[in-house]
Amino acid sequence: MPEHYRFGMIPAAELVEAHEATLAAPWHDHRHLVLGLVTRGLRRFELRGGEFAARAGEGFVLPPGVAHRCSGLADYRVLVLPVAAGAVVPAAGRIAGRDWRGAFAKAFAGGEMRPLLALALARLGKQPLRAPLPAVVRRGLCALAAPEGPVALTRLAACCGVSPFHLQRLFVHATGLSPRQGQEMRRLRRARALLRGGTGLAEVAALCGFADQSHFTRVFKRLMGMPPGGFRRQMRKPAQFSDGTAGRRAPSSSP
Repeated sequence: MPEHYRFGMIPAAELVEAHEATLAAPWHDHRHLVLGLVTRGLRRFELRGGEFAARAGEGFVLPPGVAHRCSGLADYRVLVLPVAAGAVVPAAGRIAGRDWRGAFAKAFAGGEMRPLLALALARLGKQPLRAPLPAVVRRGLCALAAPEGPVALTRLAACCGVSPFHLQRLFVHATGLSPRQGQEMRRLRRARALLRGGTGLAEVAALCGFADQSHFTRVFKRLMGMPPGGFRRQMRKPAQFSDGTAGRRAPSSSP
């Protein structure tokens, strides 16, 4: 089972560690630019247009809004640093080298972020600008953002004036995620933020539009590889770098 810890001086920084894990993360994306460092094992990243892998000692970059899924060795350890994206964003890919490890360690400890971003841009280049979303997809995303809970594909397609098959195809082409996957990611992000802040499980389930706490637990465990109660407890634990330096609990923030 993967373990998630708050870590370092950056509010949303996390350490993800797994032993004998069988979970392959489903298709998802991130709101932030994600900079990472694999410190044990291997992680594979499958994108809609290709794939890459990062081994222990290597880094990776995942731009915001780029759909991907992860897999790899059963035992792994990854440091994750979400960064608010600027006007220029590095492309997705693997980064190797001692310079990345050094710049990442400084940024992760609360130091200067610009050298790390500059290195990512120099190694991987700029992420191409995404074409504007079709009007149908924009309408669908607005409907999915409604707080009352999940929206069935047939109902969503009727609201958008297209068939369910056509809407599904448009969503995957434009965002990399199906309507259901996109909806699940929105709810998961909100649930993670509430759990970080100490909100009770039943209240999180209600606020995020799940039928009940049991339904929330099933979906959360399928997407995160662990139940929400375990995630919330681990967010309050200190972690350890390989050199034995203790991490600090960071203030709560959204994922």
